[in-house]
Amino acid sequence: MKNLLLAVYCLLFIAYSLSAQNLVSNPSFEDYNNCPSNQGQVNRLKYWFNPTLQTPDYFNFCYSGSSFTPVSVPSNFYGFQYARTGVAYAGFAAYAGIDLREYIETSLFDTLSKGKKYCVTFYISLADSMAYATDAIGIYFSKDSIFDSTYYNLPYIPQIENPVNNIIKDSINWILIAGEYIAGGGGKFITIGNFYNDANTKIDTLGGYMNPDYWQYAYYYIDDVSVTKMKEVEAGRDTAIKYGERVQLHASGDTPYVWSPAAGLSCTACAYPFASPTVTTTYYLTSPDSNSICTSIDSVTIYVIETPCKELFIPNAFSPNGDGQNDKLYVRGNCIKEFIFAIYDRWGEKIFETSDINEGWNGKYKGIDMNSAVFVYHATGEFLNGERFNKKWNITLLK
Repeated sequence: MKNLLLAVYCLLFIAYSLSAQNLVSNPSFEDYNNCPSNQGQVNRLKYWFNPTLQTPDYFNFCYSGSSFTPVSVPSNFYGFQYARTGVAYAGFAAYAGIDLREYIETSLFDTLSKGKKYCVTFYISLADSMAYATDAIGIYFSKDSIFDSTYYNLPYIPQIENPVNNIIKDSINWILIAGEYIAGGGGKFITIGNFYNDANTKIDTLGGYMNPDYWQYAYYYIDDVSVTKMKEVEAGRDTAIKYGERVQLHASGDTPYVWSPAAGLSCTACAYPFASPTVTTTYYLTSPDSNSICTSIDSVTIYVIETPCKELFIPNAFSPNGDGQNDKLYVRGNCIKEFIFAIYDRWGEKIFETSDINEGWNGKYKGIDMNSAVFVYHATGEFLNGERFNKKWNITLLK
């Protein structure tokens, strides 16, 4: 029996390890075919290569060449920076004027599965003595490798990007760029850099502009690139209960489980808690990864009926992700005579309106999916007892 239990435990551990495995080979640039001896030698790395005619760089503590163009760590020709992990990192020019760009590319050691979520992270730091800094840094996923005989920006739209206006000027610390990517199927390669031309690249001019002591571009070190498959969780289907009753929730998928809010739950870290809310409540089920950067989330709404006729039931969040659960936002109530329900974005533009109790908002505007954000709803109408209602509040759209 002990051997059987040990075998089961090992299988579970292996399954979890594979689900959280980094698909990027040589993610911190430690492994090389030859130690770098000069600039523009990113191709000396194992598994990484240069997809264009430009010259991204490889920096490693192993460097022992001349002091004129050192590519060592922490001291090199662009400045001084320790590796975030290990003794090596890469570097590329994200902006150099007249659309000049540098990129680095690698092949993932497994093809991404269609429809699955992946947590994508990497760290960058602005090199010393740069005249510019930018926000335009991202990762592009592709089925095939990219090779382009160009010195300029590659014409692709990155799926993971540093947030707009988050211009990275920090040359002391390593700055995290992270995002969640839903694979379209067949993704095998990632390319990192700035994919926009100068006209569409936001930059800040730093103190060294037109100063010969400063490099006249925005150059970034990069380290610790990661692409891991995210955990998957399901919180079950929405349910209606009478006031004072309780219902058992059913979590499934990858552990550990964390339920929130705690109000009305018998436990928050178990798979099957009992929920006894006194008002309609949306419960969120998460399964955080060990790095806490990307977190899987699903939700279930418990509708409480037979409350006084003056009550409206409008969830505070919904997730129109096409899984058939909580995909639409409805107004609920057991004695509504007539009503108008409208949704507005943060700029006050109306993006949805209905007077049909059976029509819900699917998270689209003019047929296009909205991004995760907080919206404002406005519900007005009349109950069967003649009382009128006028309610405004926030609603969160989750993806």
